[in-house]
Amino acid sequence: MRSIETPLAGAQFVTEQDGGSDVGAIETEARANADGTWAITGETRPYDHSCGCFGQLQPSRSLSFRHGGAGAFEVGARYSKIDLTSGAVDGGKFDRWSGAFSWFPTNEFRFEFNYGYGTMERFGIRGRTRFYQLRLQWEI
Repeated sequence: MRSIETPLAGAQFVTEQDGGSDVGAIETEARANADGTWAITGETRPYDHSCGCFGQLQPSRSLSFRHGGAGAFEVGARYSKIDLTSGAVDGGKFDRWSGAFSWFPTNEFRFEFNYGYGTMERFGIRGRTRFYQLRLQWEI
């Protein structure tokens, strides 16, 4: 793990079982996970009882300079903890605190800024890092 003062960009990839590795055989155990959001502009997310999941936030007034709509704004927070040790692999334990600010100008677009602070303990060494993420989401 690098120093907390050193910026780091990253990417994620997953291999397939047919490609010579079996990612599905890796066992990780998610521990505590708590999160919540609040729509500052008053919208609510629809809830689907059949899957136990929340739907997309939809602004009550989409962005419009002519009609004065600003879209919807939402803030969120999350804490998660994961044990990355699996069999003979000592992956360590990782804790992360995150905060998010999202803007939904229309039903189809979402802009989001995320900040996270994480600590990882492995081989008796404890490291820290920060995450900065900008996200643009377009739903079709």
